[in-house]
Amino acid sequence: MNAKKAKALRRVMKNLAAQNPDRVLADVAYTEDQSRRKTITVQDMDKDGQLVEKVIPISAGTVSVNPSSKRGLYNHLKKSLAEQEKKNG
Repeated sequence: MNAKKAKALRRVMKNLAAQNPDRVLADVAYTEDQSRRKTITVQDMDKDGQLVEKVIPISAGTVSVNPSSKRGLYNHLKKSLAEQEKKNG
């Protein structure tokens, strides 16, 4: 992508954020996929003194840019533009 197209995309993003301020989040927001967390299983005592297994997360899941943030929307538009250019040749 050249500078002219990047500038046009930034302009589109600025206009979109101005028209829909409630739908566009901050400049960059990250989200975590909690299903991708690494966990361990530990045996622990509950209130009644019984052994129970607890699953404890030991690391964060996959962290990615939130698609509702300005950076996420920019990345999506950039990818869409690249795919269109590829199709049109």
